[in-house]
Amino acid sequence: MLNHPLDEIKFRNSEYDNQDDICEFQANIFARDLLAPACVLKELRITTVEQIMKLCNISRVSAELRLKRMHELYKRRAFYTSPLERAVLKQFQPFIDTYWQQQK
Repeated sequence: MLNHPLDEIKFRNSEYDNQDDICEFQANIFARDLLAPACVLKELRITTVEQIMKLCNISRVSAELRLKRMHELYKRRAFYTSPLERAVLKQFQPFIDTYWQQQK
């Protein structure tokens, strides 16, 4: 699992985190970017750590990192600026549409 030794996998979705360990930090960033795309969360109006954790099934630490990054993107008005982000949004559009249909 993401290049983690098997005895460490049990900590992936727990409160455990060690930001002093650069590999663990990088894994959290990877999880944030891959499993919780900011542009998708913005379209879904997801605004809390708990919502991110539930929707994306990621750890609290990864969700906190995502929310912190989203706040930076909102401040800079930096959503949808890269072609990759726009492509991710396009890929997720059916999911976003279904999500909003279910919210009615």
